[in-house]
Amino acid sequence: MALQKTKPQYIFGGITLLICLIVGGLFLYNKPHKTVKHADADYILTADSLFNLYNDDAENADALYKEAIITVTGKVLNIEMTPEKALTLEAGHAIYGINCMMDSAQKIDQLRIGEYVTVKGICNGLILEDGLTALNEGDIELYQAMIIEN
Repeated sequence: MALQKTKPQYIFGGITLLICLIVGGLFLYNKPHKTVKHADADYILTADSLFNLYNDDAENADALYKEAIITVTGKVLNIEMTPEKALTLEAGHAIYGINCMMDSAQKIDQLRIGEYVTVKGICNGLILEDGLTALNEGDIELYQAMIIEN
């Protein structure tokens, strides 16, 4: 004879499942975020080599570098002091480079275009411009970036 579940058993099971989902969600929400400041770099590259790796095979480069902490050395091509501080490192391409979205505490106003710097940040991969997805062309982006040397 098969046992039939009663209404209270379904309610108890539903409440148990709901509690598990809430506890799991709170655990994920409070999980520490990846920070760059005290972390060692997973990879150390030049701006040219990082750009070329993405230009040659973006999918493979993403598998290696996306969401990894990397250190990149290159020549400053552009400095933006808008509400979000950013600098672009030259990467041997006429238009694109390594776009470094700087940590808010970073002071980049003393940097000069043409100066060589070393930046550590989290790689966000190739940022494609609209309509250029087939060309695999765009900036490589680092976020939470901070200057290591200049």
